[in-house]
Amino acid sequence: MDEVSLGVEIGGTFTDLVAYGPAGLRTVKVPSTTHAPEQGATTAVREAFADLGAVATVVHGSTVATNAVLERRGERVGLLVTAGFGDLLELQRQDRIDTTVLKYRKPQALVPQSDVVEVIERMAADGRVIQEIDRASAEAALDALAATGIDTVAVCLLHSYRNPAHELAVAELAAQRHPGLTVVLSHQVSPEPREYERASTTVLDAYIRPTVDGYLGRLGHTLETGGFAGDLHVMQSNGGAMPADIVRRNAIRMLLSGPAGGVSAAAVGIMAGWAPFAAFLSRLFPARVRYSGTAFSFQLAGILGGAFAPTIGVALYAGFGTPYAVATYLAIACAISIICSLLVRFVPDDDVEQIGERASSHAEA
Repeated sequence: MDEVSLGVEIGGTFTDLVAYGPAGLRTVKVPSTTHAPEQGATTAVREAFADLGAVATVVHGSTVATNAVLERRGERVGLLVTAGFGDLLELQRQDRIDTTVLKYRKPQALVPQSDVVEVIERMAADGRVIQEIDRASAEAALDALAATGIDTVAVCLLHSYRNPAHELAVAELAAQRHPGLTVVLSHQVSPEPREYERASTTVLDAYIRPTVDGYLGRLGHTLETGGFAGDLHVMQSNGGAMPADIVRRNAIRMLLSGPAGGVSAAAVGIMAGWAPFAAFLSRLFPARVRYSGTAFSFQLAGILGGAFAPTIGVALYAGFGTPYAVATYLAIACAISIICSLLVRFVPDDDVEQIGERASSHAEA
């Protein structure tokens, strides 16, 4: 069977697909289905290939996780912290995006104070146990959160990146007392120092995990039903690709999945010689190179990624306290995306194929 690789990216208006295989390069554009994004992706795949059994790899980029955060449509999350650190998300950091605004207010935390509970335990910065975890307080905290109807709990205990024993104990208790409770542990999501950064990252993972898990589960099931037996990978925020089953348990890695594909494509373009630029951005998907993203992703993130990705990162980190940054990014990105869509129509197909071959040779080297 000839190997075929697909790249699928879901945008707000259109879902784009690029296929590369023995028959060459092929693109498909279909309307996105906002109520069920996976339907647009599967429609594009089926339009490209009637027999999904011929497809070896599908690499998928999506803004599903990003939209869930932007629109505040994530799961209700409870937070379990070390005793004395209940105000962790409220205090945040001293940093301010705009120091000239006199009426500045810190971004609203994803977890309200009422859904934060404390557990008696203490770990030293070097991983030594200062105070063993009080199982009674941990059980009471889990019971209190479950009683309010919370289904997802983020756990961020002090210095768990050095010694995760207490977080693992909480997860064990949760599995015993509340088997249906989803527990997200900070030492697994972000095993790094600085409690606020680790806590906020863990909370964000828990906030979008049900959305990402359900979405990728439905997408995988639909593809398998259509005969697909290959590998389904998802674009990460860092531009790499990861198996969908792993992303379902590490949802935070998909937060900037959509735009990241274009940044990775730009990197491959540099290796390939970078010309013609417009053709590369919107039509390249080299064989054996798992860089997702199509017309929208390439054009939007490939051109603006280097200049505007930090703006998006700051806006996300601050809880979107400055909507002007996000609005400006989207406006400029859309304008340049439209321009590139027009430019690419004047690029010969043989130029596209040439770039694909050069990128593939660099990747194999």
